[in-house]
Amino acid sequence: MLVCRDIVLNKGEKKILKGVSATLEPGCVTALVGKNGAGKTSLLRVLSGEETGYHQGDVFVSDKNINNISSLGLSLRRAVLPQHSPLSFALSVYDVVAMGRAPHHKRGDFELSVERVVAQTLEMVGLSGFELRGYEALSGGERQRVHLARVLCQLAPLDDSLQRKWLFLDEPTASQDIGHAHDMLSCVQDLSHRHGLGVCMIVHDLNFVLRYADEMVVLSQGEVLSQGTTSEILDSELLAQAFGVQAQLIEHEGERMVFIKGTF
Repeated sequence: MLVCRDIVLNKGEKKILKGVSATLEPGCVTALVGKNGAGKTSLLRVLSGEETGYHQGDVFVSDKNINNISSLGLSLRRAVLPQHSPLSFALSVYDVVAMGRAPHHKRGDFELSVERVVAQTLEMVGLSGFELRGYEALSGGERQRVHLARVLCQLAPLDDSLQRKWLFLDEPTASQDIGHAHDMLSCVQDLSHRHGLGVCMIVHDLNFVLRYADEMVVLSQGEVLSQGTTSEILDSELLAQAFGVQAQLIEHEGERMVFIKGTF
């Protein structure tokens, strides 16, 4: 379980997070939802251990304070896929994905074949056979999928050992076409549900949230507006409060969808 309690984060005179508490469950996909500037990325950074400058509160991973976990220990427990992952060197896809094994090599763990893990993770993200391609020659969407393979490579082996590991995704579908976006989120959801991986992601498309997120944490102006099971809390009233939109949830062939009528 991943828990944050009473997190207060300020940047200069601006209050980014105002006493935020949330609980994330393993084997569950949790979406952080809210307007731009609501505090989603800041909360994701706090939960992942990348943001340590909060002024109040604590984060616990499996009942252990995240500040008491070494950087190496943390890198073996969780992986983070940011919105942008710039590379300034001409590398092959294989080289980029294999970077994910670095924490394991620092620990002296060479048990898993890097070649096998790279091939496995590339297959998961729909890029089998891309190992020898140049990273710089790829499209933006393909690059993002390469980096998803890289962070999955960091968490390998991708089996039941994922039950105590976490994956953080900041807008993973931003540069993807709709088909690859669904494939990416389906892959992540499958790892979560089948192998116990805990997933925390920021996704703006509420229909993706409805389809792939088990839980939601809805933020507004640095505070938690609502949190709970997606199917239970996502409704027209919550969308009006969080986004200032008139919306209706409709059902089609057993799937719920968000239909935006307009803004207030």
